[in-house]
Amino acid sequence: MNKKNGENSKKQEPKQAKGKGKKKPVSKAKQRHARVAMVFFVICLLALMFIFGWIGYVSAYIYPLVFGSPASASTDTVITEEQKEAFASGKMVVMLLGSDKRETDEMSRSDTLMLAYVNLDEDQIRLLSIPRDTYVTIPTTGEETKINHAYAYGGRELMHQTLEYNFGIDPDYFLDVDFEGFKQLVDAVGGITVNVPYDMVYEADPMFPDDNIDLKAGVQTLDGQTALQFCRFRADGMGDLGRIDRQQAFLVAMKEKMFSAGTVLHIPELCTAVMENMETDFSGTQMLQIMLKFKDGVDFQTYQLDAVPEYKDDISYVFVTEKGRALIDALNAFGDIPENIEATTTKTDITPDGSLTAEAGAEETDGETE
Repeated sequence: MNKKNGENSKKQEPKQAKGKGKKKPVSKAKQRHARVAMVFFVICLLALMFIFGWIGYVSAYIYPLVFGSPASASTDTVITEEQKEAFASGKMVVMLLGSDKRETDEMSRSDTLMLAYVNLDEDQIRLLSIPRDTYVTIPTTGEETKINHAYAYGGRELMHQTLEYNFGIDPDYFLDVDFEGFKQLVDAVGGITVNVPYDMVYEADPMFPDDNIDLKAGVQTLDGQTALQFCRFRADGMGDLGRIDRQQAFLVAMKEKMFSAGTVLHIPELCTAVMENMETDFSGTQMLQIMLKFKDGVDFQTYQLDAVPEYKDDISYVFVTEKGRALIDALNAFGDIPENIEATTTKTDITPDGSLTAEAGAEETDGETE
């Protein structure tokens, strides 16, 4: 009986199928297919992110530059055939104006006047500063006065006429920025790191507290407000000529920042910042072309007029010398600068490490060696 029951129990035990209960290993082919599918999914996801990111980028920066934006200060500008020809030639003169316009002002004067001689074919910009006290004749009235009065009397148009009448300078384009636009532009590029050479302190009229200047000497990153203080300071005994030195040095530093390796990819944003914070008759497309042309570097040289400060009828003026006029003639012709005139690019070195002066010294040494 027991034996029979034992036999029956053995019969009732199901035979375990071969391999049953163990996880079947995934074949190498299936593993490979799974990896390929995952890689494909990731690539598609990245592609979609790039496409949507690019659409947003174009919408935010490229489209407004090419077609204009309500935020732009100069979208209603009509470019003349003469301007188009100058741009196509690769050589153009740009009038740069920094005005002291305030919200409450009915009339403003040109606080800063520069001429940029842009040579796209040579990747070169020569920047000439003209002191605001320069003695000129206003062509529409015959009045003999300071050149910055031309802007107050008749804006950019009269300034253009005055430059042409007195110095034969015929600007093709203009860039006009007021104090607020300058501050916003500096903030847009993330500030400019400089070495302030000495303490700069100036107590302004209580009605204009924003005009107070209080900068300590040393390396620091200037935001829009402090950069404006740096560029406007003139209480150092050098007056407007000393301020021109600092303004040119600041523009050299700003050029280095805008065309550094880390910011080249942000050229469209920088173009948008320029177009939105300046009045100009450049189109957004032209501005983008210029910045892309100079993205790999630009030969940037600054110059100052040789001029003599003198009083006339108890008013202080700056009189341009023959040497100064020779410089203007050479720049107007996009020709060689006279040998007795030196660039002022390294005159005031505000780079944090003094590299500008060091590079200039190295170039001079190489020249002597050759």
